[in-house]
Amino acid sequence: MAVDGTTFAYALKALTKPARVMNLIYKNHPMYALIPKREDFTGKTWDIPTIYQNTPGASRLFATAQALKANHAGATFLLTRVRDYAVGSISNETMDASENDEGAFVQALDTELKSCYSVFGNRMANALYRNTGGAIGRRSSISSNTVTLTNISDIVNFEVGMSIQAASTDGTSGSLRAGTSPTVSAVDRTLGTVTLSDQSLITAFADNDYLFAKGDFGVGMAGVMAWVPPSAPSSAAFYGVDRSVDTVRLGGIRVDISTYSAWEGFCKAHMLAWREGAEVDYWFCNPDHYANVENELGSKVHYVDIKNDVGIGFNGIKVTGGGGKPATLLPDPWCPYGYSFGLQMDTWLMRSLKKAPRLLGKEEFHGMPPEATSDAMEIRVGGYFNLGCYGPGKNCIATMPT
Repeated sequence: MAVDGTTFAYALKALTKPARVMNLIYKNHPMYALIPKREDFTGKTWDIPTIYQNTPGASRLFATAQALKANHAGATFLLTRVRDYAVGSISNETMDASENDEGAFVQALDTELKSCYSVFGNRMANALYRNTGGAIGRRSSISSNTVTLTNISDIVNFEVGMSIQAASTDGTSGSLRAGTSPTVSAVDRTLGTVTLSDQSLITAFADNDYLFAKGDFGVGMAGVMAWVPPSAPSSAAFYGVDRSVDTVRLGGIRVDISTYSAWEGFCKAHMLAWREGAEVDYWFCNPDHYANVENELGSKVHYVDIKNDVGIGFNGIKVTGGGGKPATLLPDPWCPYGYSFGLQMDTWLMRSLKKAPRLLGKEEFHGMPPEATSDAMEIRVGGYFNLGCYGPGKNCIATMPT
């Protein structure tokens, strides 16, 4: 339904003082802001070569080394693009009526555009951490139509009005539950609950089911948990590569620090990652885990200010441990609770076909085609992209204390 004079009435005014409405998209997305990016993902696939084995021909006896000589081994990931969209609509009358400060507190077009960019940014920030399955949460329990999430922090992925689907798997296998997609009628961001219009529309909906925004099952971006999964990868091909031949160099470093205190755990993980050859630049974690570190360190905390290449700044904590260069611990609301991620940033690249996000549409409509059956314009924000990793074994996933 298009934004019209009725739904936008709250912002129309009669010659009162102007007010500014801000909608910040990137400032709350540390990984999204800091991950390297390029806009040249043309062609069919993006081929990412990586070496996972050196020559085994080594010995203090020349004859033995010569007998064991063999080539080094490598593999090439054949990455394809994924797509994502955020679509809005605005009536021409409302757009004209709110085009200047005399007529409205904010321009309706600007507000709707920012809304589309904001939801796209939120989805991207979430997907950067996840696997290709597309899940945004998991059902712990249900009372009437109110679902309690397994991880309360996953509530950031839900909006009133979105359509929800469910599956017993995380989207990397299996299939969706049958039935119709209920809509989200209410969100309690304190309790971590999502109220659905009618949960019975999902056939056999059960506790521990994974939740998906409609249309997202199995078509997610290859986020960090796809490249560096919590469990060692199997022989199943990942973009054409059998990662079971070397689960660390082809599937990342896994560290369990769940039995340590918050700060001790991060230092331990940083040391173990360095031992495996990773030069971690940043540790990303859920704000709850970050707060535990702050509380443990107290007055000993050493804060670090960092900025990305466009000047967006973040405040983190300096992490050292055992060797290697110090890293910065950053809280990210979109980081899944229970895990932290130590990333060597020069091994990562988010590559897109032109900008992602951007306005999609013909230039004569300024990216906004007219709707066929109404006096309105459609706003299409989207992109074609994926996340690639040139050295999975240079990156670490740590299981946190819960």
